[in-house]
Amino acid sequence: MAIYHIRIKVFKRSAGHSVIAAAAYRAGLCLLDRVTGIRHDYTRRKHVVASLNLAPQGAPEWAMDPTRVWQEANSAERRVDACLAREFEISLPHELTDAQRLKLVESIANALIEKYGFAIQASIHAPDKPAGLNHHVHILATTRRIDEFGFGKKTRELDGGKEGGRQVYWVRAMVAGKINEHLKAAGLSERVDHRKLSAQAMDALQRGDLVEAAKLSRQPTQHLGRAATALHKRGELSKRQRINDGIAEANRARIQALMGRLGDSLPARAPASQVQAVVTGTQVIDPSVAVTQAVLAASLKAGKLTVGASTRPAASKTGNKKQDALAAERREREDEIERLLLEAQRIWQEGLNESLRTALAGNMAILFEIKPLIRQYGHLYTFASDVKQFHQAITQAERDRSRFRRRMEAWGRARVKLSHAKADLDDFDAKNPRPGLWSRREWAERRRARATRLAHRQRDCDRAFKATDPDAQTRYKRQSDESLATLRNVGKRFAERYLSGLGNPEPAQSAPVEPSAEEETQLQVSKRRGRGSRRPGVSQPLPRGPQVPK
Repeated sequence: MAIYHIRIKVFKRSAGHSVIAAAAYRAGLCLLDRVTGIRHDYTRRKHVVASLNLAPQGAPEWAMDPTRVWQEANSAERRVDACLAREFEISLPHELTDAQRLKLVESIANALIEKYGFAIQASIHAPDKPAGLNHHVHILATTRRIDEFGFGKKTRELDGGKEGGRQVYWVRAMVAGKINEHLKAAGLSERVDHRKLSAQAMDALQRGDLVEAAKLSRQPTQHLGRAATALHKRGELSKRQRINDGIAEANRARIQALMGRLGDSLPARAPASQVQAVVTGTQVIDPSVAVTQAVLAASLKAGKLTVGASTRPAASKTGNKKQDALAAERREREDEIERLLLEAQRIWQEGLNESLRTALAGNMAILFEIKPLIRQYGHLYTFASDVKQFHQAITQAERDRSRFRRRMEAWGRARVKLSHAKADLDDFDAKNPRPGLWSRREWAERRRARATRLAHRQRDCDRAFKATDPDAQTRYKRQSDESLATLRNVGKRFAERYLSGLGNPEPAQSAPVEPSAEEETQLQVSKRRGRGSRRPGVSQPLPRGPQVPK
């Protein structure tokens, strides 16, 4: 489906930004900064599909020339903290062809020029991978209006404040409208929406489309940015990437839980009048339907979605503080159990090899009987401990299984970077065998920087290669086998303790399961210290068979 994304940023001289370098990088050009004397050469840059320069009618001819317009824009700003350019980064529908995307970009650029009167350079980029879908355009705009006399007044309405917010909303709505127009003209049914997720979800709820409202009840992830993306390409996790992973997992658990409630209690679509009555509180329909709709409506009307929150209705308070606290603690524990089991189910379903599936053969009810398990054993502390242990085992098995593949990918990226560094140094030596226009010191500093980068890339490549040698492969294989064996034992023990009595209000006591040596040691230590009761942070022995208090 078509994805809507737009990001607006500014290039500031006080932050060390160079509008010449930005224009050269986005268009894949070689531009010389006449102020600093630095040549920004990005002619070898790949994935630049097209680049066009546009300006208002009557503007000078040099406004259409990228080698001059950005020099003039840079010279027009005299302050040391001046904003040099403004960029609109927009995702383009991958369903369109290259020619259709070019027409779409021209339409968006002309609308911006008509509104603000500035000069524009629009560079369309293709995805890094052949099968990628990240088609996008970088629209680099001057911060001043331009006419037949050259650059004039600044576009202050885009600088910020309430007016800036209104202008940004206009840009977002305009871009969404242009994209939808071109999708419709191409005969495609896909559409994009520039509104917030909460507004889209509330609109779906008002229409009675509860499935769509449940899918839209998610928290948006954060933009990674250049630094985090570079770390991700090197195979490293940034702080923002970890935050996004947590948000994605919580969103997945929340949506699956909501969809489960919808599947259990009501059809995918309910009459709009019925939904409106529930949202406004003027009518009470079937309780199971009302609960699901009320959960969605309350979250959306408040404008805040609780990530990972349970979709079970909140229990009424009894007035007894102790009982209410115990009930709240139990609900939190059951929510955590549900989240861990749903995540384990996702890990099992997404791209796992046959060895991991074989490790859980015969015990798959663990992952597909989540609600009955929570309903029957969710009140047990030991059950929560078992679920955490099972989740940790399957996560570790998947991590160890894919470790060698990740190391090979990292080695491939290191080799590409090494070849680029070698080519950069060779190109510098070929074009600048002697200082030339530079001083000897400047020439030496430039060459030293390239040689240092090459040394660093060589070191990274050697390190990545060492992580894929035969010894490393043997180590990865041993770790993977150990993790699979642990997962097999944990799954078998979990099934014997809980699945045997599933569905029986009073399950019969199964034959006791012999504890492992580690569990026996923990039990003996607990008895010697007189700590039979559970304490936070202390690992407890697992129960011998399903235990339900009378």
